[in-house]
Amino acid sequence: MYRCALIGDIEKAFLNVGLNEGERDYTRILWVKDVAKPLDSDNVVVLRHTRLPFGVVSSPFLLSCVIRTHLDKYSGDYIDQLKNNIYMDNILCGVNNEEEIENFVGTARKVFSDASLNLREWASNYPSVLIGTLSPELVNTSRVQNTLGMLWDTQEDTLSLKFHYEYKQGIICKRLLLSVLASFFDILGLWTPIIMSLKLLVQSAWIQKKEWDDELDSKDKEKFLEIVDSMNFVSNIPVARYFDVPNNHDDQSVRYELHAFSDACSYSYASVVYLRSVSHSGDIRTNIVFAKSRVAPTNKPTLPRLELLGALIAYRSLKFVKNSLHINIDKCYLWIDNQCVIHWLTGNKVLPTFVNNRVKEIKASVFPIVYKYIPTDSNPADLACRGSSAVDLQGNKLWWEGPGFLALGTWPDFPFQCKSICEEVTVDNGHDEVNLVSKCEEKLQPISPLNIDEQRYSSFKKLVNVTCYVKKFINLCRKRSEFKGPISLEEFSGSKTEWLKYAQEKYFPSTVEKLKQGLSDPIATQLGLELNDEGLLICKGRFRELRYD
Repeated sequence: MYRCALIGDIEKAFLNVGLNEGERDYTRILWVKDVAKPLDSDNVVVLRHTRLPFGVVSSPFLLSCVIRTHLDKYSGDYIDQLKNNIYMDNILCGVNNEEEIENFVGTARKVFSDASLNLREWASNYPSVLIGTLSPELVNTSRVQNTLGMLWDTQEDTLSLKFHYEYKQGIICKRLLLSVLASFFDILGLWTPIIMSLKLLVQSAWIQKKEWDDELDSKDKEKFLEIVDSMNFVSNIPVARYFDVPNNHDDQSVRYELHAFSDACSYSYASVVYLRSVSHSGDIRTNIVFAKSRVAPTNKPTLPRLELLGALIAYRSLKFVKNSLHINIDKCYLWIDNQCVIHWLTGNKVLPTFVNNRVKEIKASVFPIVYKYIPTDSNPADLACRGSSAVDLQGNKLWWEGPGFLALGTWPDFPFQCKSICEEVTVDNGHDEVNLVSKCEEKLQPISPLNIDEQRYSSFKKLVNVTCYVKKFINLCRKRSEFKGPISLEEFSGSKTEWLKYAQEKYFPSTVEKLKQGLSDPIATQLGLELNDEGLLICKGRFRELRYD
């Protein structure tokens, strides 16, 4: 979202992090002085690393912690951007205009130099500014830069995938399929439709129970070669890095919306997210920002459940993009082409556990979402779901810009038959739409016993024991000597009951409240629940209704 992009590299990042004297023994290695001589005590020496070594599993984490701890000593907008945009030893940041480049680079280099870290290999889509700011050895003047597995053309300011595979004579097996799939490093999912066919081929090899080096049959081999030939074309499909709004001279006057689309078919499900920008003058631009696809589980769920899985990853993608952009998003839309899923999201029926868990996650959104229905032929997620060749994808406006109506001020009202169960909320945004708004309900949450955070404990027994000890401590501070000694059965049972009541009131508030008022509840009726003398929900079970002589 920044007009001027900047990347940099920390020189010898791992080797600039020293190890404490007492921790160097964990990095001991055996070194042979002369490989031609016998391995005896005179020819083998024990060495220790004094710097953070490469190849150790914890090294990336330790490097990130060191950098984060150092940056916490400083404050400011540039510092916050550095914290949020460092990946290992690479910095990917940006500023809004050319004048800020010098200030940002100067601040970043000063902060890292305080930790004896040298920021170098600077590159930007405005290279002349960097050349005039930094010495030549600190600037990377190459036109094409490697950026987290992608190629950034700084002159055209576009991103493209770095992928090329040439098949040579050999066995086409499951190992090779996974190797090619892993080398297609599309972190944003912008080229997702191209890779779907290969994902399905990998799943097919697993279903056929192929060993790692078992050769595929001739039909699958031909399909693999066709897929790879299409994938090799992906480097010819660049994507603009910066989403510019035409006729806009003030970024503060731009209104942003996020539109997530979901779809599913019998063998996969997918989602794609678009950023819709509307300037003060009314100019509109829509760009793809994120996409995700998955193959369907092998146990073959029903199509509505697959559509729900698609809606779930669309919601998660929407949430991820909203949190990552760091801009003010005016509205978020979730477009679904399956009416069953919209019924589940907008209704209040008791749903099966599989459906209920996923619906609950979507409806628990902390930001409002407008659910909208869209026909399959207008749904761009259908491309990610069913797959597409690279040549066909290159000029496909539906994929890169979303449905054409998003570029208009008014949207079509697609036929949708669920108004009777939907809560209608008036939303004045100038569009004709089905008003299915996920509202964040503000409910009074129950307070845990002694305000203890249950998420910090690995077992229920430990949680109850800690509660008992805290109560003992409080009572002993009040000089009540009868609470001395080990935990009694009565104390344990009391604390256990408190936690059970808290959990039930937290996760089944309506059921508990209705039973307290003597009203019927669908869950209580279905499971045979009732409140005991202590106010706990208990399951009567079928034996309570058993008649016997």
